[in-house]
Amino acid sequence: MSNASPQPVRVLTVHGLKVEVTWKSVKRLSLTVTSSSRIRVSCPSRTREGEVIAFVTSREGWIQAALERQSSRSADTRSLLANGDTQRIWGVSTPLVLEPGTSTRARLAGNTLVIYVTSSTYGNDETAVQARRAALRALLAEELRSALPDVVEKCEAVVGRHASLWRVRYMTSRWGSCNTRTGAITINSALATESPRCLEGVVTHELCHLWDRRHDARFHSLMDDFFPDWREARAELRANPPLLR
Repeated sequence: MSNASPQPVRVLTVHGLKVEVTWKSVKRLSLTVTSSSRIRVSCPSRTREGEVIAFVTSREGWIQAALERQSSRSADTRSLLANGDTQRIWGVSTPLVLEPGTSTRARLAGNTLVIYVTSSTYGNDETAVQARRAALRALLAEELRSALPDVVEKCEAVVGRHASLWRVRYMTSRWGSCNTRTGAITINSALATESPRCLEGVVTHELCHLWDRRHDARFHSLMDDFFPDWREARAELRANPPLLR
């Protein structure tokens, strides 16, 4: 049995939000919203309560958005991609409409997601729904490939490492992966559903593996240096796992 003392935890109420605060041996304050909608803050051991309150207050908008995503997550997982639904595109809730077409495909028309369907892919049977999801995945891959080069250029300059190859594909359990032997990095096309900073965070994360293959203290220090908001971006992604299976 471990003899380590438990970390001091206190629940603060900030503008009506209950926040679980843990003082520990960390460099800076970080914030997460768990899958059960619990708000947690980790902070350096000498941090004063007033600093914590100011930190939470400054991120109140992000917290409320994360809580709203959690409340709508169950509905998202059941989405049939039918008329009147919404779908996140680059973190923005986007209305979806179905229109008749000669093939099943998706495109963005201004602030609307349009999925063209045939007579066989209009209904809500499993085959039709899967066809619409495949069309959406293709659109997300297109969006991701379009956005990736500029993000890669920026992040490689900051991290100081370069991937040998960048790949985009849909994955159900990872946002990205890095082959440290070959230097090839794969990015999940479903990141096109999340805010742009999440893509930047994942690209930075995978590039840091070219310095350190593990998720150890050195790796976290690299992330702190190259992408200081990585914990918030990670919490955002954890609140929204890929839902296009």
